[in-house]
Amino acid sequence: MDEAASSILRRRPELRRLSKTALARELVSKVPDADHPFRTRRQFDDWFASSATASRLPTQLAQVSRRGQQKVHISRRIAYPPYSFQIDVTIVRPKSPVSRRDRFLLMVEVNSRKAFAEVLSGNTASETTDAYERLMHNRILPEIPLFEGEDNSLKGRLEHVWVVVGDAFFDNAAFKRLNDDWHVLTSTVVAEEEHKSLHGNPLGIVDSLTRTLKTLLRHEREARIQDGKGKRESDDWPSYLQSVVDQYNSMPHSSLGRQTPEAMFCDRYELAKIYGERSTHNSIARQ
Repeated sequence: MDEAASSILRRRPELRRLSKTALARELVSKVPDADHPFRTRRQFDDWFASSATASRLPTQLAQVSRRGQQKVHISRRIAYPPYSFQIDVTIVRPKSPVSRRDRFLLMVEVNSRKAFAEVLSGNTASETTDAYERLMHNRILPEIPLFEGEDNSLKGRLEHVWVVVGDAFFDNAAFKRLNDDWHVLTSTVVAEEEHKSLHGNPLGIVDSLTRTLKTLLRHEREARIQDGKGKRESDDWPSYLQSVVDQYNSMPHSSLGRQTPEAMFCDRYELAKIYGERSTHNSIARQ
């Protein structure tokens, strides 16, 4: 059974990107066959925890504990050059009673942690790509600082955008075509399910930001209710999403010391310094 599972991993290396739960769904079946060597989840868990397996699976990279002995690894950090972005779609509950909208497009610059958001009218590829284009045109590109003599046109500012990283949702023709026209590099294969891969959570920055913004939105809703505003107005989160994002961007961030995402985004020297420090850290982690 162990050898059969190991054989599947060798034959299908893409499975190594999955989280433990997702991998179990791939390998466990009530009717075992060549692609499903385990009949029960318990059998899978025993195999997953075995010493022969632990050194090869993604969730074991950061820390491994087996039979009282502990093996500690240096975790790697997400490192991209300045003006690299992670992108995701965030769902908000409850729906806005005014616009009936329940999601927004979220982008975050990896080094500064600055957030950008655009309310979505739907969840199709074309609607999401349109929102992405508006966000780039109206918010992100105008805020990228330029040195004297640098090209201030759309094309010139796009040259500073290094990469946009998202999950498989953005692996569609409309999104690819727009970025190809802009000559912006995209990556949509870093994470397949639950944003997990061989190296942990490659979209961890945007996932963490999602949780933070949802908390801030909830606090804003509660504050509006306490101020005597009606439920309909308090639940209309699209009307105050931008003010919540601005609030986040103006708060000191734990990964930036005493700096705010807003200030850090405008400092190209500091962004380059952060990228260099994370790259050095990862070089040591690989040793």
